[in-house]
Amino acid sequence: VTREGLLAGNAGILVYVAGTAFQTLTGDDGTFRLPDLPEGTFRLGAQLDGYGPQQQTVETTAGEVTQARSMDLQPSPARKVVVDGVLE
Repeated sequence: VTREGLLAGNAGILVYVAGTAFQTLTGDDGTFRLPDLPEGTFRLGAQLDGYGPQQQTVETTAGEVTQARSMDLQPSPARKVVVDGVLE
């Protein structure tokens, strides 16, 4: 998983399996491992504050390493936040 195509500086991107408790963070190079994921078909997602999330379907097979397709996160459009109040 990368941010804006960068090959380094990708540590801390959350990678998760939708609908399960499986999740992990990427290393600096964007790689990750989800050990003990059972056999089946899952929705794999990646997200990082300030970037649009991505998801893909992955199929795992018992006793094999599954290689997910690359996901490249792109910046989200800035959201305008309005704070209203009285300062005393």
